[in-house]
Amino acid sequence: DYVVNFTTPGTYTLWLRGYPANAAGDSVYVGVGNERVEVTGFAPRTWDWATGRISESTNIRIEQAGTYTLSLWMREDGLRVDRLLLTTDTTYIPADVGPVETERLTDTTTLDYRVNRVIGYEYDDLYRLTNANYSTGETYAYEYDPVGNRLKQIINGDTTEYLYDAANRLQSVDGVAYTFDANGNLLTTGALTNTWDAANRLISATRDGNTIRPIYNGVNDRVGQTVGTTTTHFALDVQTLPEVIYTSNGEVYLHIPGIIVTESNAGETRYLLGDGLGSIRQATDEKGAVVAYQEFDPYGNPVQGGGAPYGYTGEWWEDDVQLLHLRTRWYDPDIAYFMSRDLW
Repeated sequence: DYVVNFTTPGTYTLWLRGYPANAAGDSVYVGVGNERVEVTGFAPRTWDWATGRISESTNIRIEQAGTYTLSLWMREDGLRVDRLLLTTDTTYIPADVGPVETERLTDTTTLDYRVNRVIGYEYDDLYRLTNANYSTGETYAYEYDPVGNRLKQIINGDTTEYLYDAANRLQSVDGVAYTFDANGNLLTTGALTNTWDAANRLISATRDGNTIRPIYNGVNDRVGQTVGTTTTHFALDVQTLPEVIYTSNGEVYLHIPGIIVTESNAGETRYLLGDGLGSIRQATDEKGAVVAYQEFDPYGNPVQGGGAPYGYTGEWWEDDVQLLHLRTRWYDPDIAYFMSRDLW
């Protein structure tokens, strides 16, 4: 695949300079966006230019200027391709090595978001994560008590300490007190304030002046949520039907098992790409160009990027209060802690 910047929309004729290993009519398929053409007619055992079949067009229509992903598929083994030419001059026939090569793109969205990183994980005898070492230099280390509560987190040498009460509830983080109600629901931290109803459902959460207010139906499903003047509505994916989520400001999110597509009120469609854990790492536009990305620490805390409504493990991320909605419970990745007891 190659990234091509079309500064001018229009109809482009495609030429390829290739060297076929035999005279069997080698060909190449080239795709740009939703267009695909076949280039054939290479002279055997020599470097030469070729375009499409006589009866077929190799024209590619670019509707609007922008960055596109161009893909090549070889039909025959041994065919080598040296150059590709896209021109709006339908009468032009290239010779020798063709025209001067266009200046290469040095700053494209797609390249900006390609992060080459290897992460090594280490576990203790109880399969608890003890270390995560990133090839880019970041290090994470964790210590636990005998029942699995996290006592220390060490990130790049900086230590955070956790203290628990006799009921294994988080009592403080680096000396900042945490409080709970009688049912075990987290009420306050140093930055977060929560309110719960009699059914142990979170009805408001406030952090740094931002407040979210979830809305539930009669069987405790979250069917809506208000943040400021914007209300988000959720249609549940019962029996694996698509989950359609829309907001009062016109944004629409379509969630099909294995695929999440977001469509904004500006008519732009984004495709969200997940990793092996299901965490959303990148968002692409209809042309395949990466327009947003995000990275997480080992316990799901966002550390880079952003812009997608879905985050760690592919679940709904509430950026206003830095909380992850995991269907039956809310999760605070900053402290790797569920804010209420397990209903099951």
